[in-house]
Amino acid sequence: RTAMQPFVILSTQRSGTSYLASALRNYPGAYCFPELYNSHTSALNRHFHYHEFIRSSLLCRALRRVGVSRRLLVAFHLRSCFSQHADCQAVGLKLMYCQEKPFPEVLMILKQQGGKVIHMVRRNVLRVALSRALSQRMQQWASKESLPLRTIALDPDACLNELRETAAKQQLYRERCGDFDSLE
Repeated sequence: RTAMQPFVILSTQRSGTSYLASALRNYPGAYCFPELYNSHTSALNRHFHYHEFIRSSLLCRALRRVGVSRRLLVAFHLRSCFSQHADCQAVGLKLMYCQEKPFPEVLMILKQQGGKVIHMVRRNVLRVALSRALSQRMQQWASKESLPLRTIALDPDACLNELRETAAKQQLYRERCGDFDSLE
């Protein structure tokens, strides 16, 4: 038996990460957790969500009281989550750029463990902006069905700024993941 391969799907929202994570959850020998570091988590993954895990774990509460670093708590959280699927050959999680910023420990810990990065980049950043605007308008962030066609209005200046920001984030994370064994 080979050791479990940790991985992270790193991207911006609206880039196909939910689809990939779902496909991996249905692939034998692999499991991908949803966004464990999202401040707005669903009831589906609440048990594994970092903030809920820290609040509900007696050990974590005791460790926080004695001043254990957050880096060790994040490492403990990841180990606890990944151990739930120890029978898998590969276990990972989705991590959005906006979640990595307040939790840089996640990438550092996975790097120490020989983790791999799947850097999802939607090359057409206009589609990211359109998808984000549509999901905000419809208040629907994920769907298994095709959404009805809608007309949406975009502020050209705001859209251009968003396109530039998205492209800059993608490049920043390309550079940050340069030390990882990664796939884009």
